[in-house]
Amino acid sequence: MSFSRAYALRFSVCYWLLCLQPFPFGTIPGTDGVALADLRAREVMIQFVGRRLFGLTITDGQYSGADTVSNYVAMFCFVVLATVLAAAWALLRRRSLEREQPRVTALHQVGLRYVLGTSILGYAVVKLWKVQFPSLEPSDLELNYGESSPMGLLWRFMGHSTAYAFATGLAELAGGVLLFFRRTTLLGALLLVGVLTQVLLLNLCFDVNVKIWSAHLLLMAVIL
Repeated sequence: MSFSRAYALRFSVCYWLLCLQPFPFGTIPGTDGVALADLRAREVMIQFVGRRLFGLTITDGQYSGADTVSNYVAMFCFVVLATVLAAAWALLRRRSLEREQPRVTALHQVGLRYVLGTSILGYAVVKLWKVQFPSLEPSDLELNYGESSPMGLLWRFMGHSTAYAFATGLAELAGGVLLFFRRTTLLGALLLVGVLTQVLLLNLCFDVNVKIWSAHLLLMAVIL
């Protein structure tokens, strides 16, 4: 086993742990204080790095996945931290890398499967029940085309076709369910690579404010 392969795995583990925090803290009863402390530490780090390295005064709030300046700075910080942590992990445990590799690989895969699976199921449900893309109101039909934002246009054409939104939700549902079973993980991941590639393209082309999060979901599917 090459050192580079072992390092890449550990970099991925460190990056996702940093990126997905404070989860699961805050969702488990009695862990709200830990989640709040984590968010405050991130805010200090983001503001410090933004000011010192990029000359930015960050005032926007941090929201997981939203395309805010703070989150772009956060992604930079996570890449740097994951690079350092993975290097330290791999070097300190160099003699046992080969022995630990199967266990780390299995935990890494299980973690990504369940994070991606639960996330995509939430998006599937809101599409199947027309919560994310509701039917058009009379005010939507009276709106001039030029007055619609790119995101508003996307929401309206998705809301116009119940069948298309339902089919998209069904594909997300199928891919998400397949990830919860080890033997069907590859099939679910391949299905979601196609679905999430389309989602990311729509978010990029229609300026939907969750490009970071959709790119991360697609990356999880590609890794799996």
